[in-house]
Amino acid sequence: MTTPDRESDEKLAADLHETWNRLDEAFPSSPAPIETWEAFVRERRGIARRKLWRELLLFWSVAVPAIAGVVLLATGFTAGFWALQGMALLFGSSLIVGEIRSMRKRSKEEATYE
Repeated sequence: MTTPDRESDEKLAADLHETWNRLDEAFPSSPAPIETWEAFVRERRGIARRKLWRELLLFWSVAVPAIAGVVLLATGFTAGFWALQGMALLFGSSLIVGEIRSMRKRSKEEATYE
């Protein structure tokens, strides 16, 4: 690196630090208390845990009827197969409606924060 490049880099760095200092003076900030951060982390962990349980429930609500349906078809019990498929359809559709409603509710809540 040549001397003029170093001088311009040092000048740019000094200008940057000066600008940061002016911003710090103009907009003082203080970090939030630790309790606020702990509550935020607890809330986010709870949301993530609920999403995981919801996905697990949705997975098993699809997997069990599918496996049971294959077994019922293999044994030749078609009436049981159709009854199981009907119950799975009702249960799955209620889960999907619930998910859609909760998505809409979350999107409305997020829109109020923006």
